This record gives sequence, C-alpha cells and structure tokens, in this order.
Amino acid sequence: MRKTGKRIVVLMAALCAFLAVTATAYGAEGGSVSYEGQSGLFVFAPGSEESPTDLFSGLKDIMPGDVRTDQIVVKNNAETEADVVIYLRLAGVQEDTEGFLDQLTLTIRQNDSSELYTGPASGTAGLSDWVSLGTFAHGASVTLDLTLEVPVTMGNEFQNAVGHLTWQFKVEEL
Repeated sequence: MRKTGKRIVVLMAALCAFLAVTATAYGAEGGSVSYEGQSGLFVFAPGSEESPTDLFSGLKDIMPGDVRTDQIVVKNNAETEADVVIYLRLAGVQEDTEGFLDQLTLTIRQNDSSELYTGPASGTAGLSDWVSLGTFAHGASVTLDLTLEVPVTMGNEFQNAVGHLTWQFKVEEL
C-alpha cells in the first residue's frame, strides 16, 4: 500500500529535566532522543530515578558559580528510509520550580553554532512554538549543546532545589 503526500505524526513526548542543587558530582553522559518510526515513537535516554525521560544527566548537582555543559543527540532511527522533520518546543516548567529555574541561565545551540535559545532556564522565548531541528534521513542526527550557568549569588534558599522542565518533540514523515 502506497502512501501519498505528507503524513504528520505528532508525539507530545514530554520530558522532564531535573536539576538539583547539591554538592554531589554526577558524570556527564549526555542524552539522546531517537525517533523510532513506530507511530511517532521517541525513545529517550539515559533517564534517571526521577524520570525515565530525563535527558540532562550532566546538569545535576549544581552549585553557585557553576557553568555546566551537556549534549542531547536527536536522531532518526526509523527502520524506513523515509526522511523526517523533527521539531522541538519548550513547553515550560512545573509551577513550583519556576523560582529556582528563573535563577539559572540556559543556552541551547544546534550543532555548536546556531543558537536556539538563551535566557532563564524557566523561559520558552523563541521556542514556545515548534522549531524545526532539520530534515533527517535514516540514521541522521543533530546535536543540541546545552550550557547551564548558575549565578554565584544564588542563595541558600535554593539548596537541594529541583527544577522540572518540559520539552516536547514531534516528527513529520515526508
């Protein structure tokens, strides 16, 4: 059976990022988002105790004055040879964590060049609508480079705070 035209598969795969302010060190593994092609299925790794879709292992256990970097690789892993367009949007934060995330500055770059976002980690400016990360052939990927800056002036009231970010991905099969 042949399909004509464009077929849009939308997955509002909400992923939660957890940023905890403590003194323990975490290793930066980096995250991955793989489109698997099965009715819009995305697979998120590595996950964490807090959430199976947690992508931000390198941005945990932050302290005032820290500047942390991490990467997320977004890949078309579908078995079909069809090209896909993958989109991203920042859907906001959990309300009770907004004050903490307002203190942090997040920068997102695509392939270490094109800046997609810079501002408070709680913000969505410029990424509240769907933004194309590009057209992906089978096996193609893009890297999102993240930088999280913690002001040296961040107070003790945020000790052991956790931030919950919601990012969403969708795909359009061509």
